[in-house]
Amino acid sequence: IREQTGMDSNLIERKDSSRLDHYENHALLGVTRDHKEGIDMDIVWNPENASVDAVSAEGEVVWSKTTDGPPIGNSFEVDLYANNKYQTVFATPTALYVVDRLGHDVKVFPYDAEVSGFAVFDYDKNKKFRILLATTGGDIINLRAEGRRTAGWNFKRLTKDKHVVHL
Repeated sequence: IREQTGMDSNLIERKDSSRLDHYENHALLGVTRDHKEGIDMDIVWNPENASVDAVSAEGEVVWSKTTDGPPIGNSFEVDLYANNKYQTVFATPTALYVVDRLGHDVKVFPYDAEVSGFAVFDYDKNKKFRILLATTGGDIINLRAEGRRTAGWNFKRLTKDKHVVHL
């Protein structure tokens, strides 16, 4: 089993790491629950296949999503429909992805953008998620769970020599 330490992507190995031995060169992005099977899936970056994979406790790949580049930051578990069915959110330099427990894209995703960073928020702990997406052009886009821009969000574009370092 691998754990993340703090907000960075450094990994520490625990003594009982046998289930992911064949994934030792892969980066752990996060963990998402499979509500139907009652298991946790490690979400990992697989550089050999250029894919983000969900891996079961037995080390089996549950789903694999080929991407056009490496992921940016961590993945997030969300329950976009507030029905205790979980999805995984992750981003690459060209898109924001939201996938279900089987690896299928959730409607309207991927959201195409020149991504430099992203974060997921549930402000009031009521499962009304907001996704903040920083772009290489200096914008921060505030998306609702259904992939629409949040009304009333008026972020002034950063000037040419400034950019978002971390969300």
